[in-house]
Amino acid sequence: RIYVLIHNGKMFLYKHGFGVVHGKEYKPGTTSYDVQISHKGYGSADSPVFLKPFVKFKSYDTIYKNIISNLKTFKMHLEIPVIDRALPSTYCILGLDYIVKSDKTPILIEANTLPNFVHTHEIIQSISIPMVKASVSRVIGMNSDDDYEEISDKKFLVNKELLKSRLSEIPKSSGCYLFKDIDNNLLYI
Repeated sequence: RIYVLIHNGKMFLYKHGFGVVHGKEYKPGTTSYDVQISHKGYGSADSPVFLKPFVKFKSYDTIYKNIISNLKTFKMHLEIPVIDRALPSTYCILGLDYIVKSDKTPILIEANTLPNFVHTHEIIQSISIPMVKASVSRVIGMNSDDDYEEISDKKFLVNKELLKSRLSEIPKSSGCYLFKDIDNNLLYI
């Protein structure tokens, strides 16, 4: 889980997130709910499932860089309907859930518009509270030194009319869109 702040026409990544470490070993091809989805019990001391701050993962730097790259594409989809409408007096915090593949490539699986900030004591103290404080500070204009990084890529900002036309041409199915980005890559969101 990572947190993204949308404010004043911009998108910012909070530099600290956390991962869910599942108790059951992952085996490719398995359809087990306990392996693929369930993270029930992470708050219990005796649970095999636990939450771990990103900075404690060995490959944090690589995963973080890959998430930034992924967010630049995700930002393109939010540019017109959300980011352009974010005024200086408004904000939105998204909780983005990723699966990180063995090659450290993050795959966005869910964007939570009402993310949960209540987790284990460690996560609340080291991530949730500092993130909310940094968000409020940024929104009220006291953001001189916080843990947010602006996600920008001018390539996605230059052709909003093309994006608008492509978004309007794409049929919506099951809450997802399939369309091509500016570089003609097929994207499924």
